[in-house]
Amino acid sequence: RLMNLVNDYGLDMYTMRGMLRFLVRLYERGVITGKDTGGLVLKFGDFDSYVHLLNKIVNREDIGDAAAEGWYPLIQKVGVDASADFEDGWSIVKGVSLIADARNSGFSPVWGLGPVITGMVRHRHGATYWPPGDDIHRDTYFPEGRRSLNDLKRDMVRIGATEEELERMFTENDFNAGIMEKVTEDGHMVCDLLGVCEASHVLGHPMQDLPRLSELYSPATGIELSPAELKKKGEKIFNLVKVLNVREGFTREDDAVPSIWLQNVERPVILDRSTIKGKSYLHDYFGRGISRDDVHKMFDDYYEERGWDIERAVPTKEKLVELGLEEFEEIVEEELDK
Repeated sequence: RLMNLVNDYGLDMYTMRGMLRFLVRLYERGVITGKDTGGLVLKFGDFDSYVHLLNKIVNREDIGDAAAEGWYPLIQKVGVDASADFEDGWSIVKGVSLIADARNSGFSPVWGLGPVITGMVRHRHGATYWPPGDDIHRDTYFPEGRRSLNDLKRDMVRIGATEEELERMFTENDFNAGIMEKVTEDGHMVCDLLGVCEASHVLGHPMQDLPRLSELYSPATGIELSPAELKKKGEKIFNLVKVLNVREGFTREDDAVPSIWLQNVERPVILDRSTIKGKSYLHDYFGRGISRDDVHKMFDDYYEERGWDIERAVPTKEKLVELGLEEFEEIVEEELDK
């Protein structure tokens, strides 16, 4: 019922879910009081208080006025950074709530690297969900989400990975998340450009297949483009999008991993589900624990694979020339010279 109300108001479900929970917890902790809520008593799990708080956000009343402006104005108002509050915070990147929390899902291309780099406005990603294992809950509800390394290799070929990229991407029992992220972003950009639905998160969807799209594109348009040429178009557009963001001041500092995720390297999340119990630390796609250095290396690998300046996360002039985007050299040059 609550989510139906959120949808009726035309608001983002993930943002509202996080904000309502965050504000209620702050009220219970005494960080905000009835003075901030206009006398409204907030209680965790109380449906009526959630509805009243939601209405205050919609009508810009009391604390709802700051919340209506988004996460950053709300954080400034309450004086607590939601993306750093381990117990009651939320995964926020570039001011937007993420769908999932890497502390539960693992820091993989889909739940970690991709959302941080591109944000939830439109993120593309590599390997999705989780590897084979013994999680009965996931096996029951999301069996199609299972992906072995062989599955991933097959799906990467479909999304446009070359033999050379596959050799650098995969080892006997692992993959390079940075390379995988870059390749799948370019391939999914092609799907976007052609109007192909990317509703399914799982790689291997019949239409997320560049060789197939190439076969359809040529007779439909009369223009012969190989799968590799299509992927190059995707890379060009992705870099153009990046240049536009660089022009607005975005750099590597804005690809900031939520502090609650990095805290999880040393501080465990306590799991108490029917299928999984115990302490959970930040882990990779395969459930192996990772360090802060591991996380930052994923980003380094990604920027290097993109041909961007690693320190600034800005496309180099050489990359723009390679992609036929020479007219934007001045934008990146200005940023790289700072």
